[in-house]
Amino acid sequence: MTKTKPWGGKRTQLVAQDDLSAAIGKLFRSVREERGFTLQRLSDEMERRMNVIRFHEAGVRLMRADDLTRAALAMGVAPRSLLLAQGDAAEAEGHADG
Repeated sequence: MTKTKPWGGKRTQLVAQDDLSAAIGKLFRSVREERGFTLQRLSDEMERRMNVIRFHEAGVRLMRADDLTRAALAMGVAPRSLLLAQGDAAEAEGHADG
């Protein structure tokens, strides 16, 4: 009996997920740096270990929703801005309205 993997068992889909994790992590780091936060400062304000942030920025693992919200509040940005590039966020708002 062959078990089907939840992602369809295709390596190409895993690579796409890895690319997405890396892109989200890169955006997160960009926002953090633009807002003038060091890893240590954000870690302190979130009350989380620096590795949580470091792994997220490296695309190793995605941050949990509650940690993403904590990071957004600490940096004074909307949580969606840590997931979507500026143009994507505006487009998402347009879809949410209509």
